[in-house]
Amino acid sequence: MGITLFLLLSTCVEIVQSDGEGERPVAVMYPRMFTGEAAMISGQRTIALGRALVPGEVLEVLPEDLRTFVARDTQVDEIFLRAFMLRRLMLITRQLGNVVVLGSRHSTNTMCLREFLRRNGHPYTYVDLDTDAASEALLDRDRLSPFGIQTATAGCCRRLPNVFPGVFLATRAMGPPTSWQGR
Repeated sequence: MGITLFLLLSTCVEIVQSDGEGERPVAVMYPRMFTGEAAMISGQRTIALGRALVPGEVLEVLPEDLRTFVARDTQVDEIFLRAFMLRRLMLITRQLGNVVVLGSRHSTNTMCLREFLRRNGHPYTYVDLDTDAASEALLDRDRLSPFGIQTATAGCCRRLPNVFPGVFLATRAMGPPTSWQGR
């Protein structure tokens, strides 16, 4: 199980991410480049989607074949690992994750959630409800209230238990949602 890697032979691929209102561009990849990022190693869901821009050919490398291939050659392993880590760092730096944290910068719960995501190397977007003028419109649009965590997955919302009061967690998942339970 895992994410398939594509080696672009004669096509260009646009990497995009759903943002709840459509798609936002992440990158464009050209022939002789390959797709993927750290989620391929960790087994997490994909954070972005790729779409061919022009007709062409790709080489599909299944996850188990990639693991076998890199296990045989440490130089190849270093190339893929470095590329995957740099791509993950770019996602974190540009706040292009599939998680949006909405909360006050004065809230301990908000800080705990952001620290958890940072420690785990998971890209996320942070919206400070105290300073972001558009946050009220965002809360109204997604019918979120300040009384509990909301999860918005692929355009639908469902209320979760009040694990972190005053903090919202909106996921932009590319696959089926996974359950998350606060402790």
